[in-house]
Amino acid sequence: MSVCSGSTSDGAAEQGGVAAKFCGRGTLQSDYFEQRLIVIMKKRRPVRARSSPGCMATLLVLMCVFVIVRPAPVAAQSGDMCTGNVCTDSDGDGIANLYEPSDHDTDGDGLPDEQDADDDGDGIDTSVECTHPQNCEDADGDGIPDYLESNTSDMDADGLVDSEDPDAEGDQILDRDECPSGLVCPDADGDGLPDQLESNLDDTDEQSILNVNDTDSDGDGLPDGEECPAGLNCPDDDGDTISNHLEHNTRDLDGDGLPDVADDDDDGDGLPTADECRGGMHCNDEDLDGVPDHWDPDNANIGDRDQDRIPDEDECPADVLPDLANCPDTDGDGIPDILDLDSDDDGLSDMDERGLDLDGDGIPAFRDAKGADGYFLLLGGGAGFGCNAGTQRHGTIDLIWILLALGALIRLRVYRNET
Repeated sequence: MSVCSGSTSDGAAEQGGVAAKFCGRGTLQSDYFEQRLIVIMKKRRPVRARSSPGCMATLLVLMCVFVIVRPAPVAAQSGDMCTGNVCTDSDGDGIANLYEPSDHDTDGDGLPDEQDADDDGDGIDTSVECTHPQNCEDADGDGIPDYLESNTSDMDADGLVDSEDPDAEGDQILDRDECPSGLVCPDADGDGLPDQLESNLDDTDEQSILNVNDTDSDGDGLPDGEECPAGLNCPDDDGDTISNHLEHNTRDLDGDGLPDVADDDDDGDGLPTADECRGGMHCNDEDLDGVPDHWDPDNANIGDRDQDRIPDEDECPADVLPDLANCPDTDGDGIPDILDLDSDDDGLSDMDERGLDLDGDGIPAFRDAKGADGYFLLLGGGAGFGCNAGTQRHGTIDLIWILLALGALIRLRVYRNET
């Protein structure tokens, strides 16, 4: 609706000059709100011929109409149990049923999220991990709220638990890109593990199918969904940082009587599997023979001591090695970069920052805390939800519009006083 159309007409003059005084010049539109506005303006002293009061008054009317006659709340879906503007919260976790899918079970414990007080099954209640249901905490800024990411599992074994790792499986594709909604994440192979927890780089069983598309990633005949039924917090029977679904259940690589899934030194070379291939993804092959180090008994694995996928020579000058005491220690924590999983102590693992120079200052991101801050800025912030259980659904929107309306009213009154 517009009070003034931008052209002069005789019709405006026939209104006793009110239009001219109100708009300066322009054709008066004849709808109800504008006629009412003219009556109101007639009762007050005339103002100078400017367009600002008309525009502000029109905006004020529109905002008031929006607040009073705003659209009704979104209709509750089946099972949401919302009455009027108040939402039911079946599991008492502070998040209304409307925003917890009744057909989704994040941790695979048999309880749908709307009835599960610990949605991700990490032992920390959802109400503790989401203290502001309209804007739940998201420690790593990946768009997936903390209550849907494990606070105990570290899928890529990079030193950051999944809820604090913006790339949980370390495949250099951000979780927010692999799970855009932040709530129900895609699962390309339908094995129960969401894509942000399965690598887009690795083919563990070497059958030419990437893990993210492979329903049996380790090729042992047991589907990933059986070896990691929850889809997160995957079991690791031998404690070697490699989940059962990434270790063969029947093969005994070193012939010691223990299948790899139960053997913490798969190749029997005296070096723990956890030291040779942390997390079971992006494993090194120091001697470039096509066999990853944790399956290769004749591999000394001295080229990447901390297994962060950054060669030792890039973390400590060759002329200093093997004297680790004189290697750089970027964050001054007493651990040289060559052994430090987060060399600049910025909360992002070196594995996630490898090969990056985010601010273009010539300092690699794994040694540049400022660069890592820029990385967080690229990630954006948190997951927001529009309904706090037991509260009005329109509260935040209403407050914004009311404040805008008050601001317009104050500006109009100030303008009139000035004239």
